[in-house]
Amino acid sequence: MILIVLNPEKLTHDLIPRFFKHSNYASFVRQLNMYGFRKVSHVLQGALKSSTPDVTEFQNPNFIRGRPDLLEHVKRKTAGKKADSDVMDASEGQASSLTAVSGKDKIPSVELVLAELSNIKKTQQKIQNELRTIHQENEHIWKESQAQRLKHESQQVVINKVRC
Repeated sequence: MILIVLNPEKLTHDLIPRFFKHSNYASFVRQLNMYGFRKVSHVLQGALKSSTPDVTEFQNPNFIRGRPDLLEHVKRKTAGKKADSDVMDASEGQASSLTAVSGKDKIPSVELVLAELSNIKKTQQKIQNELRTIHQENEHIWKESQAQRLKHESQQVVINKVRC
């Protein structure tokens, strides 16, 4: 399950002060991080700016709708413990822990690497499909633009004839 913050300003002014001793959004995000929530970053938002820049998503593997039994596992991290580095696949909502090791060496198991590669391939395929769609739309717009230029030129010829 994903925690989505649609309007950080409203959250800062209305909701945070009701439950915390502050109204600082950054401190709220810090609290979420301390309880194991991680910001969901989408691959497409890395290079392209999001159409809704205020929307922020956070995810915790133990924060699932209809599963209140998992909430007992959402605990504040202590300074002495090192956090598990769970990698979340935002498209499928599956967690895979890359900290699982095989033997003494800190090498991820083959299954985990293959699962991650599979997720990367799926993401690349989605990006390729979106790029193909954008390319087709771009060609359509270009053809429309050329047609409009030709139409404008012919109208300009008619206007020049009327003026003379």
